[in-house]
Amino acid sequence: MRTIFLSCFLVLFVANTFCQSDVFMEYSINDHLLKADIASDLNYMIKSIEDVHPDPYHSNSREYIHSLKDSMLSVLPDTVSRNKAYLTFKRLTAAYGEGHTDVMLFITPVDLHKYQHSFPLWIDSWNDSGFIVRDNAFDSIDIKSGDIITSINGVPESFIKREIPKYSGESATYALSQAMGLLFPLWIELLDIYSPFDIKFLRDGTEKSIKMHGVSAISYNNLYSEYLNANPPSYSFTIIENNIAYIEFNSFSNPKQFKKFLKRSFSDIRKNNCPGLIIDMRNNGGGMADLDIMLLDFINDKPYTWIYAKDTKISRYHKEFQKAVASNYSNRAYNLKGREAYFEAPDNTIYSERDTIVITPGKNRLRYSGPVCFLIGPKCFSNAQSFIELADDQGIGTLIGEPLETKPGGYADLCYFVLPETKFKFSTSTAYFFPISDNRMPVQPDILVKQNHSTTSERSDTVLEYAKKWILER
Repeated sequence: MRTIFLSCFLVLFVANTFCQSDVFMEYSINDHLLKADIASDLNYMIKSIEDVHPDPYHSNSREYIHSLKDSMLSVLPDTVSRNKAYLTFKRLTAAYGEGHTDVMLFITPVDLHKYQHSFPLWIDSWNDSGFIVRDNAFDSIDIKSGDIITSINGVPESFIKREIPKYSGESATYALSQAMGLLFPLWIELLDIYSPFDIKFLRDGTEKSIKMHGVSAISYNNLYSEYLNANPPSYSFTIIENNIAYIEFNSFSNPKQFKKFLKRSFSDIRKNNCPGLIIDMRNNGGGMADLDIMLLDFINDKPYTWIYAKDTKISRYHKEFQKAVASNYSNRAYNLKGREAYFEAPDNTIYSERDTIVITPGKNRLRYSGPVCFLIGPKCFSNAQSFIELADDQGIGTLIGEPLETKPGGYADLCYFVLPETKFKFSTSTAYFFPISDNRMPVQPDILVKQNHSTTSERSDTVLEYAKKWILER
């Protein structure tokens, strides 16, 4: 079943994974693994994180991490399934308490034929009552869009909601959000819930039940291709009703492309005399900080303070990692220019970078001076969180939506490894980015609007609808 996620995963892997030569290779993980090999790789993982992470025990002590490792090993049999091995490694990385320390999915094309009984429903959201159905693989079975699953094979939805976050270093909301859509069948299998599926669900408050068999991974891909292929672009621009400008901003990526995108978008905003601009960042997973100032230059004409404070752990592995990136991605203009001081710094030390700049925006004939709001929520991650902190601190735009769930500041600048015995791949952070202000609490919106999942027959975007009204009232 895991291979139903193959196409999406490979795109993410190519885009985000930069590491030494072994990590560029594709490994097929054995269906069953020896406990001794898992034990060896857990020790390797702990040692690797200690070598490259600036503060690996910021959330839990070294004693706790080793105790957790020992307790997990104590209940493993001599031979362990690939699923259980994966969860074991993810449970350990989750204990480090930050989402960049994580285990990669273990999917290769040769696995595709193995999975014939995948969970057959497309689930892309949840509410307090359960998981909300978007689509059904079987026309002959009466479960439809808007129905709310309350249990699968006797496993209550509340248990599934509690279990999934145990394997993430981020908040429960973020972990569950990441588990929706194409990853939901993976989590059903990882939690030992298999076909046939006895499903209890709510329809307009009435409890119903059905039994469903699974579908093959290939069939799943074909049936839900419109969802699998509907991954939103990094950024897109449209003019919605009432001539309001709307930017869906999902990733801080590709600065050159982003600069062109901004010029085109704000040129259209000027031509259409838009009464307001909505920038939707609710699904932004972060990326390159270079884009922060680019975007602000188009919506802000007042001086603001930009703070860059970063501590990087110096390690031999990370230095070689960066050289491998530069070698493998030279065609993407990735280079090590300006990093000479970092490479000269002694291993096993902290390399500090501090820069505080008062930025006075220059002339920009396309700069927009009308009302601007940012839509935010708990799925804002990494540099998206940092950008929102900057906008909040400097009073740029109005924040509408739900609170962030991660405190300001955070770990990033990933390094990747291959576990020597099992060949799973994992990542961890090499740097800490300090918060831009003294505030140590997660950013709150200026206007709190919760996404409404209480009605199952309608899928209105309550946050976006509020923002539209807010624009028209300016």
